[in-house]
Amino acid sequence: GAGCSGVCQHPDTTPEQFTFTDQTGVALSSIIESNVITVTGINVSAAISITGGEYSINGGAYTSDSGTVENSQTVRVRQTSSSSYSTTTDATLTIGGVSDTFSVKTADVPEYTISFSSSGNGAILCVPATVILGGSSVCTMTPDPGYLLTGLTDNDSEVMDAVSGSTYTINNVTENHTVEAVFERFTFTPDNGTLGTVLQVSGTGFGTKRGKVYLEKDGIRYATKVTEWNIGGSNLISATIRKAPPAGPYTLVLVSREVGEITADATFEVMAPEIDSINVNLVDEKKVATILGNYFSATKKPKVLMNNGEKDLSCKVLSFSGTQLTCSPKKTVVTGRYTVKVIVGNALKGEGVFDITVP
Repeated sequence: GAGCSGVCQHPDTTPEQFTFTDQTGVALSSIIESNVITVTGINVSAAISITGGEYSINGGAYTSDSGTVENSQTVRVRQTSSSSYSTTTDATLTIGGVSDTFSVKTADVPEYTISFSSSGNGAILCVPATVILGGSSVCTMTPDPGYLLTGLTDNDSEVMDAVSGSTYTINNVTENHTVEAVFERFTFTPDNGTLGTVLQVSGTGFGTKRGKVYLEKDGIRYATKVTEWNIGGSNLISATIRKAPPAGPYTLVLVSREVGEITADATFEVMAPEIDSINVNLVDEKKVATILGNYFSATKKPKVLMNNGEKDLSCKVLSFSGTQLTCSPKKTVVTGRYTVKVIVGNALKGEGVFDITVP
């Protein structure tokens, strides 16, 4: 046939290799666009197609349909990243039989730091200390002997109610956490009393073998009767004051076979009897004095004396509790003014002056 005039050019639909720059650390479930490439090396239209995404020619609308592209036109591709962390997805563009893949990898699972500290007198350990998104960390609090956990904050919010046993669990972690534990010396209630008063001691680290509880003052110790010692890991000790030491403040000392001696920070006050009132009435034609007050002893019968200014007249105790006594006065007790004395043990004495009417 007829020849071509000038230089004959064969149709070339195979472009030069093009390259998309892969991306890492991208956001989840997001549309990610590639860099722009320019088509070179063809002299006629070439077929263009994509899998796993869409392409745009010369900034036009994105499409996933196959089409054609001309030399010197620009192409950009895009795809939607994975909805999972650390996951790679691919969009492969093919022009005239030449391909390149635009890969995007989502960010690694976020990691969060669990920081922990204590006020002293105990330890806290949170494991693991680095947690991935949605994970959990378990914090274990270990008080020193004679101390107990009295406060726990997580990012400055009090979380003591969430403590189970000696552990606190941070679930579904979505941020950094700072956990702080406060340990304080063992505590006891009440803070005062007398013979028969039951002391309730709360704390940890006393061990499970029954020890001793003392009231101590000026180097002298008065033993109490221990009725309960950390039964079943209760962290509770019960002790009854069974000997009446002199009134005043005392140090509470625990002696544990397993951890030695531990002293409380607060003091316990031994109280002398306090008399508020006395009334004498006839009961079954017998005179009975009723004395109201406090710290009369609940376990050991007190003594009651009524002094008429000349001598102490005994009043035989009929019944007693910590706040009320009844006694039978001597026949020589008549209407008048008396100094009434209540004596508990040998050391505790309370008295008051009352005008008494005797029927």
